[in-house]
Amino acid sequence: MTQPSDASKPRLCVVETQLKQFFDKNPDLAQRQIYVGFSGGADSSALLHALMQLKRINNITALHVNHQLQADADAWEQHCGVVAKRLGADFVSTKVVLDSTQNMEAEARQARLFWFAKFVDEDGVLLLGHHQDDLIETTLFRLLRGAALTQLKAMEPVSKIQGLYIARPFLSVTRQQLEEYCQAHGLTYVSDPSNLDTSLDRNYLRHELLPLLTQRFAQSRQALLSLQAQAQALSTIEEQKAQRFLAAQYDEFQCDYYLPIFALTALNALEQQSVLYLWLHRQGLSISQPLAMQVLNAINQGDKVKCCLDHARDYWLQAHHGGLYLYQAVKDVTLQEAFDEGSYRFEQGSSRLIIDLPLGQLSMPIVDGQIEVKFRHQMDETVRIEGQGSRRIKKFFQDFAIEPWLRHLVPFVFIDGQLVAIADYAFHPGVFQADGSLQWHTQRYRVKKPTRWLSKIFSN
Repeated sequence: MTQPSDASKPRLCVVETQLKQFFDKNPDLAQRQIYVGFSGGADSSALLHALMQLKRINNITALHVNHQLQADADAWEQHCGVVAKRLGADFVSTKVVLDSTQNMEAEARQARLFWFAKFVDEDGVLLLGHHQDDLIETTLFRLLRGAALTQLKAMEPVSKIQGLYIARPFLSVTRQQLEEYCQAHGLTYVSDPSNLDTSLDRNYLRHELLPLLTQRFAQSRQALLSLQAQAQALSTIEEQKAQRFLAAQYDEFQCDYYLPIFALTALNALEQQSVLYLWLHRQGLSISQPLAMQVLNAINQGDKVKCCLDHARDYWLQAHHGGLYLYQAVKDVTLQEAFDEGSYRFEQGSSRLIIDLPLGQLSMPIVDGQIEVKFRHQMDETVRIEGQGSRRIKKFFQDFAIEPWLRHLVPFVFIDGQLVAIADYAFHPGVFQADGSLQWHTQRYRVKKPTRWLSKIFSN
């Protein structure tokens, strides 16, 4: 841990003044429950301390994520708890287990965000200690990785991710100013030794490349900040275009998890990227620039696309029959699993049975006989349908254009051992009426397509 020195108080007011000005510009945030992402480093230590000095702020909670990656991780967690208590803030911590062998830093960041989003309620706001140096480093890092201009916008003072309000009041404050603030106030803070490992790209950029650039080109920092501001302005324009595009596609197809490829390929390269980034961002997901370019190039050339965007949550992106689909893989389930979890109920005021399934609710009128729901993996590949002989399940799925990754979750409804419905695609007219009485609510993944009832499957 870094100990305070006897340094005087140069630039002391910069931190406090910036924080006050931030809340003056965003007065509504001061009325929310305040949470602070508290790693114990200089930036978050300065942020927590300065917040506690503001008279208008009450009920501050410091949140700490222990990634268990360093031998001193538990000691840092304990240190953060002691500091928070001394400053008068509530303290909550959690331990996470990371299993990535590729990009541990990215997985750790995602794990933090996931926990923050679960913990901070909709009336709260999460404050982070990101500063001007982070902004510059992120801009340069993305530039060197070939990011599109709109992706150089980096962090914003106030944003919303996965329903979580995030505020970064120190984007105009330097790392040095925050460290001087800690020293002037006698704040002991954590120094993570992994931040000195220049074998990691981000650390190499921070400790080797940026100092060389600044030494050779005195205006390099300001130039990067200017580039970031221009990227922000352009991004705003492109995002507005992307919003209009996505709104039009939703009106047409009634699905947030689908993009028609013919419409996407009609856009220019910059517009395609903006649409892809915004579409995924709305679902709480992100995509790297290289992978985004790989996906868009494949789509434009008519090649196959199938890639995992989030291994932890098993989200996939796949091109299929003229559409780009985003879906979360779901394991095979049985109805018994749903019943064990209490995911069925009778609708009040009506004679309807509601069953919660992985892709949505199955709603049906209560009928005489024993109701049973099965899924494809519990059945023979060929099913016998009353009055129609046998039919292959695969052929049925193809006729209704049901996406391959959803087929194992389509519910087959039996009454007294007789197949009477396959979701709400087709049903026995002697049991259910064609008036919407049988419904499978799957709008989250299901694309609105021309209705093609295969009435010949069932007969009285």
